[in-house]
Amino acid sequence: CNKLLREFRVIDGIDRVDIINIIDKQNIYEQEAVHLAFPFKVPEAVCRMDIPWAVVSPETDQLPGACKNYFTVQRWVDVSNKDYGVTWATPDAPLIEIGAITNDPRGRTVGWIKNIEPSTTLYSYVMNNYWETNYKAGQEGPTTFRYSIEPHKSFDSGRAAKFGTGQSQPLIAVPVDNKTPAPGPVMKIEPASIIVTAFRPSEDGKDLIVRLFNAGEQPEKATVTWVKTTPDAIWLSNLAEEKIEKANGSIEMVPYDIVTLRASLPGK
Repeated sequence: CNKLLREFRVIDGIDRVDIINIIDKQNIYEQEAVHLAFPFKVPEAVCRMDIPWAVVSPETDQLPGACKNYFTVQRWVDVSNKDYGVTWATPDAPLIEIGAITNDPRGRTVGWIKNIEPSTTLYSYVMNNYWETNYKAGQEGPTTFRYSIEPHKSFDSGRAAKFGTGQSQPLIAVPVDNKTPAPGPVMKIEPASIIVTAFRPSEDGKDLIVRLFNAGEQPEKATVTWVKTTPDAIWLSNLAEEKIEKANGSIEMVPYDIVTLRASLPGK
């Protein structure tokens, strides 16, 4: 590197640490890779990883023959025991290695790993120049990799999902007249493990489409309370936005379940 700048950011009143790594790389053509290590001290911990619409643990949730040299992560990894742990968000670098650098060919042959030992050390695998398809031979210049770490007590899948989403989809600040009252929410969703992943007009412009995701590890009964405009009817729907049947009362959702609702607006 020409320069490595590491910034640690702690904000009063917010229980997390932000880490910003700026790597100004030289133009190197010999085989190399860049890894950033996060050795967490959490004894007897379980490692859980966020993937699209699910949470998995290495080894436990993998099919025989699955890749264990590296893993692809959606937004976050959690390392927790029964008493405490940390959730680690990685919005810029989705590849990780667990316990050791296991995908670096320089001077040694790791080979195809059949098993990985339990570990609380995560290696963020940010770049290399030895993958020969669709990769540059040199990767010079400055690149930024951001991470956020939130300590917690017992693991909560819903909380981790919201934390990871918050780091990858931060709020956007815009200037407004300071006399303008803050707008309230359109709806409230309970319990906290139920997350709204889509809220938009239907394709025909007549109704609203709401997609719910149970990010928790337990079955839940989701309730939707409309704060502003109360729809004439709420329908269970699908990806085709069809009205399947009316959703009356709470909605039963199994762990990691996805439910699409179609809300018929008054006067439409």
